[in-house]
Amino acid sequence: MMDELYQSLNCYRGRQSLPAEKDMIECHLVFQLPEIVSLIMQFLPNHQTSRRKCLPNNKQRLQWIYPCLFVNRLWHDCAARIMYQMAIFEDGTLADFASFAAVCGTNANADHPRPLALQHPVQRLLSDQRRNVYRRSLRTLAVRRLKDKGHVSTLEKMGAYMVHLEKLEVYICDPVSNATIEPFVRPSLVELTLAGCARVDDNLLLQVAATCPNLQHLDVRACSSVSDVSISAIAYACPNLRHLNVGRVRDHDLITSRSISLIARLTRVSVVGFAGCAITDDCMLLLARLRCHDIERVSINHCPRLTNRTLRAFMYYCNKLTVFEMKECHSMDDWEAVAKLVERQVLLTLCQQQNRACAEWAKRHGRKLNVKAPIK
Repeated sequence: MMDELYQSLNCYRGRQSLPAEKDMIECHLVFQLPEIVSLIMQFLPNHQTSRRKCLPNNKQRLQWIYPCLFVNRLWHDCAARIMYQMAIFEDGTLADFASFAAVCGTNANADHPRPLALQHPVQRLLSDQRRNVYRRSLRTLAVRRLKDKGHVSTLEKMGAYMVHLEKLEVYICDPVSNATIEPFVRPSLVELTLAGCARVDDNLLLQVAATCPNLQHLDVRACSSVSDVSISAIAYACPNLRHLNVGRVRDHDLITSRSISLIARLTRVSVVGFAGCAITDDCMLLLARLRCHDIERVSINHCPRLTNRTLRAFMYYCNKLTVFEMKECHSMDDWEAVAKLVERQVLLTLCQQQNRACAEWAKRHGRKLNVKAPIK
């Protein structure tokens, strides 16, 4: 509903102003205190998420808080702070991205102050002070499938203003490069998702390692230029890392046991994605033993160098394991270990050949296995 927020600002053109502060005298005192009003409004956005979508869209989240913009200035500011905490732009809302950037990023017209007497109410709403409220409020920014180079350039310019951003998701945006993301790299960043941004490389992640000591979530799937060099730096610099995904479909040899062993030793990872990486049993055994109390999800699809040693280690050591993806790992054929994981209700991803082999083993041994795959 970010688009409706921008429209609401224009709605004020037909009004002299928002309800004046004198009107608040008629309100109960509790509705005149910013702390109380903000606390109440925090319960209005819908933050429920499905398993298929990591973030709800703007309209779903903001439909109940949106009317609060029109009550008075206090309610407008409190509501706007909450509405601007999270901004999500994807296929159906990318057209609104420019409007969002005009409020939170650079805007030649709005950035030049004018005497209040000459300003229209909407211009006062977009004064530097109020615009800074919006900018400082933003904690999560998600942009998905940006194709337009103009949008990418706008995104890059916005980074300088996102001073308190904690979560940045830029998903499958082909034109995005290191230069696009660098302005967003700040000590406040705890989650960074760049899945499918193929132009991103080690130089950016080295900057992240040097700047973001509190990083907990790093997703660089299909960023095939990322290598052991930057992932090793992340391991040394980000001890609180809990989620790491470096899966790839090419340049497999750039991620090896060298960096993953450091991740196992130096971080607190619980969710890992190493699909298509040139890793061996040694680093995976280290991960299973050292992170046995943390590991919940493991993706090692298309890792042909891994064997039953890895499978048995995660079966034996990792009691919190809920997902184990081993598709196309044909050296893993210990179906007894797989059966034990199934009994523990661990979700497994197998290819057709593996499923057939598992079913044949179960039939020979008089076992009934109901192998369930995780929902994507």
